[in-house]
Formats: sequence, C-alpha cells, structure tokens
Amino acid sequence: MPHLYYRIAEYSLLIDTPNAEKTAAALPSFFNFKSGASDDLLFRFSGGEAIPISDDMREEEVFDMENVFRSKSYKNSSGERIVSLEIEGEEHFVHISSDLRAYRSDLDLTNPKQAAFLNIFLKLAFILSSAPLKTIKMHASVTEKDGKALLFLGVSGTGKSTHSSLWRKYVPGVTLLNDDEPIVRLLDDCSVRVYGAPWSGGTACYRNVSANISAFVHLHQSPENKLTKLNGREAFTSLFISTHTLRTDSKIMNDVFNTVADILEQKAVYRLDCRPDREAVSLTEQLM
Repeated sequence: MPHLYYRIAEYSLLIDTPNAEKTAAALPSFFNFKSGASDDLLFRFSGGEAIPISDDMREEEVFDMENVFRSKSYKNSSGERIVSLEIEGEEHFVHISSDLRAYRSDLDLTNPKQAAFLNIFLKLAFILSSAPLKTIKMHASVTEKDGKALLFLGVSGTGKSTHSSLWRKYVPGVTLLNDDEPIVRLLDDCSVRVYGAPWSGGTACYRNVSANISAFVHLHQSPENKLTKLNGREAFTSLFISTHTLRTDSKIMNDVFNTVADILEQKAVYRLDCRPDREAVSLTEQLM
C-alpha cells in the first residue's frame, strides 16, 4: 500500500492509503507539511476498516459543537479507544491503540467527501500522540517577527485575530504564523517554540515554520489599554484552558498539566485589557 508522509512541528506521521495522490488532494491544508519517508513516526493512520464498538467499550465523553459536529469517545480496560464523529448526519469512527501510535478508521481515504472527517481525525491523532512529548496544541493567534513570537490567547470573539492584524498594520516585518491552532513544544534545551500547523481555524494560514516564544498574552476587551503580568494560578489557568485535549483521559490531562507547568518556568504570561488600536500594540510590542 502506498504511504503518505507529513512532518508537523518536527514530528513525522504516516498515512497508509490506496492512493497517495487522492488522499493528499483531500488534505490541501497539509500541502506545506508533506515530507519524505521516516522511520521515526509519531503515529500511523489508516482507513477502510470496520470499527465496531464492542461490549467492553465504555462511553466516556460526548462533545457537541452546535451546527458543526458531534463526537463521542469510548474506552476499554486495555486503554484502547474508539472516537466517533458525526457531521451533517454522517458518522465515522477511528480506533486508537493503547500506546496512542496507531489509528485505524473506517474512512475511504480517497473520497473527497470524507475530507472533513480525515482532517479532524488527524488533528485528534496529533494531539493525543504528542501529549506525552511536552507538546500541546493551543487556541491562539501567533504573531512572528525576526524569529520571535507572541501568542495571543482568549475565548472566541475576544479579538485575537484583530490584535494580530493590528500588529501587521503598525509594526514592520511582522507575519502571521498561525491564526488559531498552533503547536507549542518545550524542547530538551528548555527553549519553548511555536510551530505552524495544517489547522488554523477559519483563517487559511498553514505555514510550515516555527519561532521562539517571547511571551503569552491573554486578551480581554476593555475601554482602556492595560498590560499586567500574571503569576501563579492565574498564569497556569490562562495557558491550560487554551489547550486542546481529551479532558476525560487522566493520563493525557496529566501530561498536558505538566507541560504547561514546565513552560511557565521558562515563559511569562500577561493579561492585556485593550481596545483595538495602536496603543494596545505598543504595550505588547515591548514583550517581543
């Protein structure tokens, strides 16, 4: 069977597919991440299998994103998991091995109509497989300049993308690294880097680049501009609630918890109460 390799945040992943060209065409946001063969894989993904939910599978989590998709998670005593995904009345399944390295799905990997399922399952696979490796996927907009980056955090509608666009308007040499779903890694040398990904929310920013993180900035809309450094529990909570993971899996949650705590030993978190203007950019500019 042909193989399709991608490299994301310096991790290699493999898709077993009957037609690599058709599968790649179903994943246009992955184009910049295509790579050569590698023996050191983060995970392996395949399709075309029946994925029955056996009697020993216990339902552990149901997630609804209104008008977009519905997902359920099942797990057995051996640590194997099945995740179902329903979009517009169509449902598909992926089986996840206990070591989080093998993902078998019922998807036809050559069918473009199932591209949304494939994209989400690959995202889930990356999140789970990388969690034990000091790696987290975050909900953030990333502004980059000269190899350094600021990550703007906040709930949807807070103005993360707006603040990033103001940076590009007022500060020469700034680029958007990722607008919603970057990957953050704590490396062995204790540096903290942010990586572009084939996921970026509603903005088509799929750049295979990385930068050193200067700081994290949690945005809050306000009639005045004010920058405050967060400490202790406030800093931890700001980062932790911005991560993406399975909240019902204690092992994965513990991995994410420890990664966030270790990142906070290296990088600062700030709260920016702000208006969408040049003065707000000036306050965060000093952090770069």
